[in-house]
Amino acid sequence: MSTELPTQTLWQRLTKPHSDITESLQIQRAHLLSQLALVLLVVSALVAIGLAFTPLAILGVPHPILLLFVYLLSRSRRAKLGSNLLVFGELVLVLASLYVLRDNVNLSQAALFVLVPVLFALLLLPARTTIWAVAIANAGAVLCLAFTSQTNFEQFYLSLLITFIVSAMAVGTAFLRERDLRLIQQQMEDLHNMDQTHGNEAQKIIAAAEIGRTITGTRNLDQLLSQAVDLISERFDVYYAQIFLIDEAKRNAVVKAGTGTIGKELVSLLYQIPVKSQTVVGKVIEHSEAVIIPDTSIHAVGQRHELLTNTLSEIALPLRIGGEVIGVVDIHSTSMGAFAETDISGFQAMADQIAIAIENVHLFERAQRDLQDIESLNRQLTGQSWHKFMAGHPEESPLGYEAGQQEVEPLTEDKTSETAEIPKIAIETIEDGSPSSGGGTVTLPLKVRGETIGMLDLTPRGGGEPDEETKAMLEAVAERVAMALDSTRLGEQAQHHAAREEIMSSLSAELQSSTDLNTLLRIVARTASHALETPTSFVHLVMEHDMDKKREDE
Repeated sequence: MSTELPTQTLWQRLTKPHSDITESLQIQRAHLLSQLALVLLVVSALVAIGLAFTPLAILGVPHPILLLFVYLLSRSRRAKLGSNLLVFGELVLVLASLYVLRDNVNLSQAALFVLVPVLFALLLLPARTTIWAVAIANAGAVLCLAFTSQTNFEQFYLSLLITFIVSAMAVGTAFLRERDLRLIQQQMEDLHNMDQTHGNEAQKIIAAAEIGRTITGTRNLDQLLSQAVDLISERFDVYYAQIFLIDEAKRNAVVKAGTGTIGKELVSLLYQIPVKSQTVVGKVIEHSEAVIIPDTSIHAVGQRHELLTNTLSEIALPLRIGGEVIGVVDIHSTSMGAFAETDISGFQAMADQIAIAIENVHLFERAQRDLQDIESLNRQLTGQSWHKFMAGHPEESPLGYEAGQQEVEPLTEDKTSETAEIPKIAIETIEDGSPSSGGGTVTLPLKVRGETIGMLDLTPRGGGEPDEETKAMLEAVAERVAMALDSTRLGEQAQHHAAREEIMSSLSAELQSSTDLNTLLRIVARTASHALETPTSFVHLVMEHDMDKKREDE
């Protein structure tokens, strides 16, 4: 392991293509060229050394020089030139060697060496250049064999046949390889474009989800819409974005938010577009589908405000809730063709998120109004119940109770008028239902379901102002007292209703048990006297002859 790693690293350094070569196919060819040139350089150098002291020494010198130049070119940005130099340079050297050695070697066999540059061309050159190399190699082989003094027709034709067959195979292979490379390159480009397209769509969907998460917690509609258009402009890097909402009359789409100073001005101007207009916004509302204008200079877009003259492309998307369009998201760009059909899914996902957020705000506002109505009704019913409850108490009942140093005494109107009037601060407390303090006295409202039913008036020892902790404790006490008083009222009213139900039930039973008229009248009189707590009561019938007499008297 330790001995192979440095060798492998050295070999990679010696055959690594130049950094300026970036195309994958050219990198592969440059790498292969450097490897071939380096190996052949070493072999040819050894051969040249072996032929140094022979008559063929002159033939061994050109190859190492050629291969050295080829190797240097393979390591530079001109690797393509090195491939051509290797193929055609080797062709020239092989043909020159055959010509020089025509009388000393069997050319029918030696001519097959022209196939070596052909194989190099198959590995390193495009198909068209390979054809040129094959043509030169075959023409050179034919010439060498045709003008040689050695005449062996059998070997002559066999060498030509082998040369032609191998050359044809090389040409066919070069074209097939070229076709496959083009197909692979096209597939790679398609995959890259597809990845880029899906990547853009994924980014838009992620941005849409982020916008949805950001605005979901907003409960104010104006703040939600303003935040939405700012996020659209920021996340999608567009020139302008605005949101229209359809008015209650379903006649116009009104701008509710827009980015930048243009948006603020359009909102302040109450800019609106008729729902049935032949505009981008009108078409989106009519068809409930996104509309793309790739080039506003050649597409008629109808009404557009003069502040938006820089728009060169546009996309508008419906805000839909339950199949109904409630508005439009309108996005502008200063670049032509900035929006494509593949962008609709991502942008529409964002528009759906905004529509849901708008509907949530509407539902929240409606729930708040309903809650306020319920609280107001509860407060009204509680006040009416307490007024009715207090009206049913005897007049001599105490107005409240006062706890002194020794005992608890009831408060009546007589005692209240004799001692002191109700402090003004207490009256204000009852009216506005808020805790108050002054003159050393703390007055807290007794509130039940938002309705003030009384007050708790306290004077701390020493007459000083109580601290916040003490005030909080007193407020808790006042709350418990109010709840206890209301529970007591409800209990007394329940008992009263139960007594009435008992009387009605008893009366119904007695009436059903008797069939005598006088007995029935006595039962009714007795029950009415008991129910009303009166000493006497009577019931009588108005007879028909009495009614006739009354009419005659009139």
